[in-house]
Amino acid sequence: MSTLHRDSEGEKIYRDYLKNHVHAEGICVFCEIKKGSSEIVKTYPLFNIVTNAFPYTLWDSCSVTEHMMIVPARHIESMSSFTPDEVAEYHLIASDYEKKGYDLYARGLSSNMKSILHQHTHLLKTDGNKIHGLMYIEEPLVHKIF
Repeated sequence: MSTLHRDSEGEKIYRDYLKNHVHAEGICVFCEIKKGSSEIVKTYPLFNIVTNAFPYTLWDSCSVTEHMMIVPARHIESMSSFTPDEVAEYHLIASDYEKKGYDLYARGLSSNMKSILHQHTHLLKTDGNKIHGLMYIEEPLVHKIF
């Protein structure tokens, strides 16, 4: 089982969003984010830090308190496509957020769980308190934390 989760309602909203927006032909939700948008937390020359509209509830068995993402400004599907300048800037950004207590998470290009093909890295901050247990039933999307 994965160590990341959305709550039941958040997962349902996200799945509906994927059906209606992400999988529409020719649309990349990250490319659609405009400069000055409230979704953008910080802008760098080659990347943006954006809030995750569908944040995880749990990460590594702890409650998530903040969930953002590092998103390349240009549309690419994999870190292996980074230019040398992008590699350098990404490393500086990721290192800075890691020092601030964020965990970093990115799915590989071949991951069957990757729902958006525009490369992005999750920045997750947790409360640090491990939960005692989790009951997870995929359908009908029930998560029970105890």
